[in-house]
Amino acid sequence: MILTPTFEVHIQAWAQDESSDWHDHRGSSGAVTAVSGSLVEHARAKNYVDVVRRCKAGTSSTIGPDHVHDVLFVAGAPAVSMRAYPPPLWGLTFCDCSEVGFAARKYVEEER
Repeated sequence: MILTPTFEVHIQAWAQDESSDWHDHRGSSGAVTAVSGSLVEHARAKNYVDVVRRCKAGTSSTIGPDHVHDVLFVAGAPAVSMRAYPPPLWGLTFCDCSEVGFAARKYVEEER
């Protein structure tokens, strides 16, 4: 991990069927790049429509400060992602997802 006063960067290797679980980034925006393999992101648009994005090796996606999503590695070549967050993460709020929105379940403070 790289941590500065204005941003941080994480590298993550994903295991088969690993999921990030539904979460937000506590006000941080972000960019995710699949370094190898591919990841699937599930999100919910403001009109409650499910949105699915696939991030293959060499592609990137961005998230805003109020974005709630679940990212998973399903199959294929081992997946590695690089994620950058400005401002640095203070923690994640894990959520339960329903047809009408999200309910906060647990807050996990970022380890430094």
